[in-house]
Amino acid sequence: MSRIFGMILAGGEASRLGGVRKGELRVSGERMIDRVARGLAGVEPMIVVATGQRTDCPLPPPAVAVPDRQAFAAGPLGGLAAAKDFLITAAAPDDILVSAAADTPFLPSNYVSRLAGAAEICGAAFAAWGDDFYPTHCAWRLASLDDALAALPQSAGPRAALTLAGAERIDWKDESAANPFAGANTLAELLALHRRAVSA
Repeated sequence: MSRIFGMILAGGEASRLGGVRKGELRVSGERMIDRVARGLAGVEPMIVVATGQRTDCPLPPPAVAVPDRQAFAAGPLGGLAAAKDFLITAAAPDDILVSAAADTPFLPSNYVSRLAGAAEICGAAFAAWGDDFYPTHCAWRLASLDDALAALPQSAGPRAALTLAGAERIDWKDESAANPFAGANTLAELLALHRRAVSA
C-alpha cells in the first residue's frame, strides 16, 4: 500500500504583504502554517516544508525544512522538486506526496484522502473550488512527479507539470460553502481569513 507524505509550500516572497513569511501570520491567534499542518492529517509523521532559499522558518512539529531545488528555484515547482529529492531514500516510487500552500488555513477534512486517492490512480491530482483551481494544492505519485520534472524546462510551474501528467481535477464546490483554499495575498485577504476563523 502506498504511503502518503505531506509538504507545505512556504517559500513565497509575499511581496504584497511586505515580504513576511505568510505561514507565520496568525489567524484567530494561531499561525497559518500550524493550521495547514493540521489539515494534512493522515500523512506520514514528518512533514516537509519547502522554504524557498531560506531555512530559518519556525516549523510545525514534526517537520523538516527543505530549500528549493536550484533548477526550479523560482517557484512552487522548486519546492515539489526539493521534497521529492529529500524523500528519495525514505519513499518508494508509488508513494504519494500531497502539498498545500502555507497561507491556506481552512483545508477540508478530507483534503489528503481525496487528493491522494486520485493521485494513486491517475498519477497526479489538484484541488479546485468551482471555477477556481489551485495547482499548488496537489498530490503526486512520486514516480509521476519525477517524470514530469525531467521533461519540463526550468521556467515551468506546477500548472505545466500537472497538465503534462494529465492530472485529475478534484472539486470541493459541492461540499464546501466557503472556499477551503482561500489564501492571504493581500492585507484584505488576511483580514478576511481572520474574520472567518473567529466566526468559526
